[in-house]
Amino acid sequence: MLRALTARHRTVVVDAGRGEVPDAATHVVLVVPLTVPGLAGALAWRAVRTGAPVGAVEPVELVVTCGPAPGRLAPDDVATALDIPVAAHVGRVRGARAAVERGDGPPVGHGTALRRAAERVLDVAVARVDR
Repeated sequence: MLRALTARHRTVVVDAGRGEVPDAATHVVLVVPLTVPGLAGALAWRAVRTGAPVGAVEPVELVVTCGPAPGRLAPDDVATALDIPVAAHVGRVRGARAAVERGDGPPVGHGTALRRAAERVLDVAVARVDR
């Protein structure tokens, strides 16, 4: 199915979850909560990707999200630990948890924080392709 989508569309976004990154991927965006467990998970994922075969896609963007957890890490600390630049930062998104629980998905309408972050990540990805 991914092959069919990429044949018909220039940009396809896939949430790989904790699974493998599709071979057709040209960019990987890692979403990391600004918490110690979030950073630990991202470091573990990065270590697995580093062991990938030569030519495999490496993460080129990083979206850092934060929640209401006390003692949050700074986006720069996460970027330094992972050695990946921060493409966008999303603060707390009001109503996101409730919307997802209702099955509506996160709010991504015009002017929302998630939409601005997604647009920024796409801008960074396009700029890297155009180099």
